[in-house]
This record gives sequence, C-alpha cells and structure tokens, in this order.
Amino acid sequence: DLVNAAEDIIQGKFSQAIRVEGHDEVGQLVDAFERMRKRLRDQLAERELLLRVSQEVAASLDLQKSLPAIMKAALRETGASGVRLILKHPEHPQEALQTLEDGSGAAYMAPLDKEILSLAETSGQLVLDNLTRARAVLDVFKISRDIQALIALPLMHETSYLGVLWLGYDLPRTFSQSEISLMSTLARLAVMAVSNARLFDESEGDRQLLEAAFGSTPDAVIITR
Repeated sequence: DLVNAAEDIIQGKFSQAIRVEGHDEVGQLVDAFERMRKRLRDQLAERELLLRVSQEVAASLDLQKSLPAIMKAALRETGASGVRLILKHPEHPQEALQTLEDGSGAAYMAPLDKEILSLAETSGQLVLDNLTRARAVLDVFKISRDIQALIALPLMHETSYLGVLWLGYDLPRTFSQSEISLMSTLARLAVMAVSNARLFDESEGDRQLLEAAFGSTPDAVIITR
C-alpha cells in the first residue's frame, strides 16, 4: 500500500520494499517511491558507517587501530577484493614508512604499491574501471592475480602528500559518484588519523626534550609568557 509505504518513509523506516505492479501512472509512482526508499536507505546506512568510523578514529591515536577500521569499512561497502594503505616516509619520500592491507586479494596487489603511490602523488585520484585498457599507466603484469579495476585516493594534509589508500577489484567495475564520494570521505578520515597521530608524537617528543632539559638544569627556571 503506497500510503503505508509513505508513512514508513516519513518515520525513517526504510527496510520494507514497495512492490511495483503495472506500468500505468500509479505503477510509475510506486516505482519512484521504491527508488526513493532505496536511496534514502543507502544514504542513512552510509552516514551511520561514517559516524561509526569517525568515532573510532577520534577515539585512538594508535594508527594500528584507527586505520584498519577505515580500511574494513572501505572493503565492506565497495565489495573490493583487497584494500591497501601506504604511508610515505616523511624523511625519505621514495620509501614507504608503513603499509597496511586487508582483504583476500590485498597481498596480490602489493607489487603495484610503488607505482600507485607515485601516480596518486602526481595525478591525484585514480579511477580505473578496466585495467586491461590501462597498461600504459600501470604495469599490470607485475601481479600474479588479476585485478581488473582499481580506485586510488591520495592522502593529502594541506600541501603534504602522506600516502595513498587504494582498492582492487576482481572484475571490471563502473564506479558510481556516490561510491567515489564515500571513498574520498574515508580517505579524509585516514588523513585526520595520520596527522593527529603525528602531531601527538611531535608534541610528546617536545615534552620529553623539555623534561630532559629541566632535569639537567640544577638551577630554578622561570618561564614567562
């Protein structure tokens, strides 16, 4: 019943599908309601996901806890076979400081890390829906298992390139704008996690240096503003 379906949507209940019968004006109206229900359901689920992940990121400065939460969300929501996150070494730009992976296909994607890391830095976001047509961009023969599509998002903090978050897929894939938008948001959460952790490490290092300086000074020290 269309009226009951409308009431459910008003009350924020999006689980019950609306059955479409016929192709007349009423049937078209019911179909429009069903598409609206699915869109609202998906938007609500995405917001709940991002809220949950952002809370996990905010709750810990330990990258071994916050970054895997982001990667698991990306893997679950996009159906990728693998997700990898590579952080650049701040003092040695050509080297990876840290690499994390998740998913059954993640290990097979590793040979492309260096190329993806470099391409994302120079070209920005990469969306390759069919790698067989992208051999001029990537050396896909490096990987022993077929990765047919990928998306890579640079992790940028202001003007600093921190690394890249990228996902691989077993089949060619057309990436929707909403999917790209979700991945971009998860990449921003990864940037927030990394930058907050590094800021904490820097401040902790400064504190320890200050304590060491005070500990080695026998005389009283007066600090003025």
